[in-house]
Formats: sequence, C-alpha cells, structure tokens
Amino acid sequence: MKYAKRKRKIAPAATSVAKPAVVIAVAADSGAQSDARRLVGKAGRAMPTPADYTLSSHCTIQEGASLKSALLSLEDSPRPVLIDVHAVERIDTAALQLLCAFVRDRRSRGRRTEWTGRATTFIEAVELLGLSQALGYTAGASA
Repeated sequence: MKYAKRKRKIAPAATSVAKPAVVIAVAADSGAQSDARRLVGKAGRAMPTPADYTLSSHCTIQEGASLKSALLSLEDSPRPVLIDVHAVERIDTAALQLLCAFVRDRRSRGRRTEWTGRATTFIEAVELLGLSQALGYTAGASA
C-alpha cells in the first residue's frame, strides 16, 4: 500500500484581542488634598501618602497576568497601598487568590494594605469564600 504525505495547512495567525488593563493610579496630591492627607511624624518629616490602586471591572483569570504584575509593582511600596474595589462587576477565585497573596506578603513585611469602595459582587465573593480576615476587608469599613 502506498501512502502519500499530506501537506499540512497552516492556520492564519489569530489576531490578538486587547484585554482591558488593570488601572493603576498613584495618588497625585495637590493643594488642600495634600495638606489633608499628609501627617507630620515625630522627626518633622511628612508621612507617605498611600499608593492608590483601582481594580478593573472584570477581575478574572484572563486578566490574572496583568493583575499580578500590577500588584508586584506595589508589593515593596513602603507606603500603605489603598485598593479601590468600587468598579468590580465580576471577580473569580483566581483574582481573589492573587489579592490574598498580595495582602499576606505585605503583612509579613509589616506593610499595610487598605480597602475602599463598595461593590456588591466583591463583597459577596469575599463573604462567600470567607476571605474577610485574609484580605483584611470589611464591607462596613469601606468608604
């Protein structure tokens, strides 16, 4: 029996779809906000203001790589990191796992992570999975 080799057709390269990026905003204080946010320490030096970080509306495994890199860039910040969750519409356990690891690593280094904003989806996910203590997130304390 004679076998003929088939030529394999190469599929056209898939066009990449831009995924929504995680929004990172570092606080830029000006005027009265600057005076209200800064505290003067014992040595007369201004205490650092928190680094602000806003979660995107869809925190899923698809955005996991960008979320991880964004959190890693803030992990060593000596300033308290303020995470805003107001825009979260969808979140999965992969994103929550990254957030738990981020908070845990910052705690182990003696650094604070604070939360702001209220998103029903985020609150329900945290309460359902019992992550309030691990994240240090309480829905009542959010602004």
